[in-house]
Amino acid sequence: MINEEGSMDSVISIDYFEHVIPNYNNLTFEQAKQWLIEHNIIGKNSKASTMSYRIPTQAVSSIHALRFVDVLPVVKDTIILPSEFTKITGSDFDIDKLFLTRMNY
Repeated sequence: MINEEGSMDSVISIDYFEHVIPNYNNLTFEQAKQWLIEHNIIGKNSKASTMSYRIPTQAVSSIHALRFVDVLPVVKDTIILPSEFTKITGSDFDIDKLFLTRMNY
């Protein structure tokens, strides 16, 4: 669950990066994904660029650094995390929210 740099690998919907990718609205999903890979924002050469925290936050275990290894076609506000995330953070599938804050590109 925790990668070699101490962050958590995850997959997120590509619209999370719509303000980062130049000319986003005129690109296909594959073109936009390739741009993210070439700029090391996602993929095997990327670094953790986002902090996530669960609301309600109960302890340090509710906060994690995320590295994005792939993106999904636009499925607004979707993120895929390791299955252990639910147990570690104390999520309980009711109205918990995961907030993300990322680097300014």
